[in-house]
Amino acid sequence: MPKEGIPKRKFVRNVRATRIICAVLSVEQTVYGMFFSIQGSRLQHIYYLSALLIFLLFLSTFLFSLDDTKKHRWIHALYEMLPLALGMSLALVRMMNLQGVVVNIPTIYLAVLYGGAVIFMLSYWQSGILYSLLAVCSIIGVEHGLQLAPNVPFRADFIVNCGIAWAVSATNYRSFLHTQEKSLLINLQNAQLLELSERDWLTGLYNRRKLDEFLTGLAQSPGQFTSILLFDLDWFKQVNDTYGHQVGDQVLQKLAKVVQSVMLADEVVGRWGGEEFILLCRRDGAQLAEELRLLISSTSYVQEIHLTASFGVIRCSERDSVQALIAAVDKRLYRAKQLGRNQMVCSDAYTVM
Repeated sequence: MPKEGIPKRKFVRNVRATRIICAVLSVEQTVYGMFFSIQGSRLQHIYYLSALLIFLLFLSTFLFSLDDTKKHRWIHALYEMLPLALGMSLALVRMMNLQGVVVNIPTIYLAVLYGGAVIFMLSYWQSGILYSLLAVCSIIGVEHGLQLAPNVPFRADFIVNCGIAWAVSATNYRSFLHTQEKSLLINLQNAQLLELSERDWLTGLYNRRKLDEFLTGLAQSPGQFTSILLFDLDWFKQVNDTYGHQVGDQVLQKLAKVVQSVMLADEVVGRWGGEEFILLCRRDGAQLAEELRLLISSTSYVQEIHLTASFGVIRCSERDSVQALIAAVDKRLYRAKQLGRNQMVCSDAYTVM
């Protein structure tokens, strides 16, 4: 199951969620401090401090690179925990400043508890650490700093609610993993299908369909490649007739590797059909064709079979159409065969010689 991209997707999702939530809550806390609390009161200061801390967290989301999650994995993991940890801390501070007898867990505490479990995508250990710490801090804090109603089991309430919130977070994370793994698997299968649709089944080189796309792109955007080479194996039918098609297939497979060994990363080679191959290169086509012609003839294939090849080469021009390019390079290949095969015929332009 492909999992390489899941940590990055998780981190990006959490950063974006943090950015949105912080933008909203920083404004909300400021409004509450200005209009819904007594001027100069402790509660107003808590609102303003909350707004400041949340806004700083909002700014921090623009400092992290969303691309490099492998290099600083632990830093990213800790940063993912920060928004919920801050929310829990602020909720705990708000709860510790309640006046009078406390008869239940305040709404702000529960909102952070369960809202964080749904909004933020945390792994089992991340959420486990946060909810465990919150439960411990809540129990210690309220038992030593608040006047609690004697008939309310606060300790059990904190433990149960933090446990349920962790279960919600874990379920949410498990669903996220399942969705992401499924998505990555589908993407991988689509990429494999695309690769199969573009590759020749025997040689692994580009097939005629993909080569047509490259040639169309070349006609639309001149300058991608400087030369086109078309070559054909000489007397290859005799190989099939003498040794059988299975051996002939093995010869073509090795030939494909030979040709690929001299190609640059941004150049294209494909099977045009049968024993014909086409190359789109970014260098002197005649020089490459001669290098390949000598390499093909000096290579020993299966059962000590030796081959030669005839080459047609043209230099691309801005005025060329796909049809003109193919017709021109095909004429030069035909001319190479007329001259006795194991030849290379080229020209500076596609004008017929």
